[in-house]
Amino acid sequence: MMGHLSEGNWYAAAKVLFTHNPLGYTCGLLCPTNHACRGACTLNNSMLGAININTCQAATAEVFAHMNIPQIRNPAIPETANLNAKIAMVGCGPASMSCATYLARLGYKNITIMEKQPFAGGIPAIEIPQFRIPYQVTAFEVRMMQDLGVQIQYNQALGRDFTLQALKDQGFDAVFVGVGFPAANSIPVFKKAGPLSNVWNSKDFLSAVANATKPGMMPAATPLPRLDGHVLIVGAGDVASDVCLTAFRCGAKKVTMCFRRGHVDMRCNEDEAEGLRREKVEFISCGSPKSLRVVDGKVTALEVDVMNKELDGKYVVDHGQNRWIECDYIITALGSQIGADVFAPATIDQKTWSIACNKETMQCTGLDWCYTGGDCAGSAAIIEAVNDGKVAAWNMHRMLCQKFSIPTPPICMQVPPFMTPVDLVSTGIQVGPLRFVNPFGLASGPGTENAIMIKRAFKAGWGWAVTKTFQPDKDMLPNLTPRIVGVGRANEFQNIELNSERNMSYWLAEIPKIKKEYPDRVLIAAIHCKGTLDEWKDLATRIAATGVDGLQINMGCPNLGEHAARPFTDIVRETLAAITSVVHIPCMPKLGPHQGDVVALARAAREGGAWGISGINTIPGVYRVNPDASVWPSVGGVWAFGGVSGAQTKPFALHAVAAIKAALPDMPILACGGIQGPASALEFIHMGAGALQICSAEMQWGQGLVDTLQDGLRYHLYSQGREDLRSWNGQYPPQLRAARLPVKFGPFEAKQRAAEIEECLHEAQPAHRAAEMVQRFTQTARPVATPVTLEHEVGRSLPQMRPFGDLDTAIKTISEVDMTRCVGCGRCQMACMDAGYACISFDRTTRQPKISPACKGCGLCVAVCPVHCISTVPAPAKKN
Repeated sequence: MMGHLSEGNWYAAAKVLFTHNPLGYTCGLLCPTNHACRGACTLNNSMLGAININTCQAATAEVFAHMNIPQIRNPAIPETANLNAKIAMVGCGPASMSCATYLARLGYKNITIMEKQPFAGGIPAIEIPQFRIPYQVTAFEVRMMQDLGVQIQYNQALGRDFTLQALKDQGFDAVFVGVGFPAANSIPVFKKAGPLSNVWNSKDFLSAVANATKPGMMPAATPLPRLDGHVLIVGAGDVASDVCLTAFRCGAKKVTMCFRRGHVDMRCNEDEAEGLRREKVEFISCGSPKSLRVVDGKVTALEVDVMNKELDGKYVVDHGQNRWIECDYIITALGSQIGADVFAPATIDQKTWSIACNKETMQCTGLDWCYTGGDCAGSAAIIEAVNDGKVAAWNMHRMLCQKFSIPTPPICMQVPPFMTPVDLVSTGIQVGPLRFVNPFGLASGPGTENAIMIKRAFKAGWGWAVTKTFQPDKDMLPNLTPRIVGVGRANEFQNIELNSERNMSYWLAEIPKIKKEYPDRVLIAAIHCKGTLDEWKDLATRIAATGVDGLQINMGCPNLGEHAARPFTDIVRETLAAITSVVHIPCMPKLGPHQGDVVALARAAREGGAWGISGINTIPGVYRVNPDASVWPSVGGVWAFGGVSGAQTKPFALHAVAAIKAALPDMPILACGGIQGPASALEFIHMGAGALQICSAEMQWGQGLVDTLQDGLRYHLYSQGREDLRSWNGQYPPQLRAARLPVKFGPFEAKQRAAEIEECLHEAQPAHRAAEMVQRFTQTARPVATPVTLEHEVGRSLPQMRPFGDLDTAIKTISEVDMTRCVGCGRCQMACMDAGYACISFDRTTRQPKISPACKGCGLCVAVCPVHCISTVPAPAKKN
């Protein structure tokens, strides 16, 4: 997911997220990632530190929600009897939603959820406040589940309106129980006191707040609970943290959390605890409630015994030490319990007070048709509930396959992927006589060194490939070691690699096998010859006879190409003419800018009978000179120029593609040079390339890169067929960017928090925008797209290309800062002051740049901004 985000491929990131977690939005906002994810992050071993994965997940889900793309079933799932089985879910919380989603992705069509409330979402909707998880998040995830045909029956309570056995008797083939714990725990000191007007339990308090602040959840909103003065929270778990933060937003002037353990043993996670400190919550640790001081039916103080931690880790009362804590309100957050036993014939485990089940399969003990997960199965976190639903779905699927005499899938779960209409968009393209199933191919290089690697690439989804350059056995040279260097993270390489280490007989035998196994994939052989034109003819004839789809004539490799004194255009023309006189399959030279004018070379290739152009090749260069004057790479202490590849070659490659296409519009170009993601791939397509070759990026990120490329290109073709998405610049919604608040820090953070609390107090109902979002996710019809073809995108940028002298000097622009994205680094001001027109001032207090009207619109600040928050806009008209 992170790799997709780094390329701005939000759609592909969302696919990864929702494939493995249907409630990725909820978990991104609520999960305790400090111990669930960040502790295992490999970046913990670096100076960067662990990725803040929950923020990335929430942002990914939010962007995808604005795309408004429905989830669909995989249309390739074969129809079998088990997919018509009737399945019931009890409770529409995270566990049931996860289970229902995975079953629906597996192809099950008859899934019904029985929900006690008049709304869906479970505990995140009922008990977690709006400022932690807006209801539109829940509505979005519920709608995604309903996209798959899952039905919800509201106001249906287990034990009141039906029983598990009744569902079985009604013909349901399988039942999943995923209800939350309905009752709040209490302790003797509060039970003994009875009802008190200023004492709440967390479930009643948070439910009242949710009902008052979540638009679209309840038919009619209730008043927001009003607090004042000092509010004492008893408990120190995650729910207690929510209660503390909510209490401030209900009017509390001071909030104190009291708990029986020490600070190091607090049950809430580290992120929650840090958030409480920022909100100025007070802590009283090692305090066990003992008694209440009650005056006129209200608590005025709580007496606590001081607890002492023994060497064995247990906490015991330190007799003789206690204290009174004066307060105006008390809210208890002591956990929850399963409540009345309405789960028969499922049984309750008396040790854990949860439904007895097999934790490996989530199957209820003694009931092969009943499964469980979430609170009622003993899971303490939302992400655990989601996983319970996933595990139960797979094992329920296995059970139903056995019941309907369908071959039983393996025990190890095969996660059904998240799919949308985007995934059905075709990326195939016809380039002359060649039909590419998709435009992404492996360039001639280390990734196509042998037939096994090429077959693996085709299996992974690559549309075509060019073999590693090979030549007659007499011309073979051994490769050097070391021969590849670079900065992998930046996708920058240099190599002094030569030809394939496989001889001619190997390729003559393997090419037909590859074509037989993958007849729909284009395979091009890269060949080189150091001999005469007759030897070129003989080589080309022998390779063409294998059934290969085309020939790439390698004449541009810095260490392998021709270095004759006569013009290279003549060599290209003569070589291509000789080869095309004896073979009748597409032939193309691989060219590079170091060989001369690429347009002149392309014209010479056309005159020689070339079908198309492959380019660019690597560019001669020196990658690194060490402080001791040695050059890397070197072999035995000596060095030679090598071929530079990767992201650093992209500007040269784009220029070559555009220049050739503009001069020879009907000549196909199989582009190569710095393509590393969907965005850069689209740049080459818009410049006129019909198919794309990738080498360095595949070396860096592996053959799985093709999925990223495919997802990004499919989304672009899909978005061009929807008017609302077509206006986006890439995959990020402009309306979401405009809604972002400026980042606050230092004393401004406190001001922002105070303003947020004041808003909650004076406006119980959320902003109008939140209500609109809920309505969008519950009532608005899904838009229909008519995706464009890939052919439509090829060369789209070329009509706007002009000679430099034709550019209009009368057009003036100025720079503009998007403060919703500015991080206050000051780099723009420094650049403008030292290398521009000194038109940017920088407020050291607010850390905000300001651009003066004297701005010349040179674009330097746009170029140096690390977060791309500056753009150029038309300059205002001068007043007369």
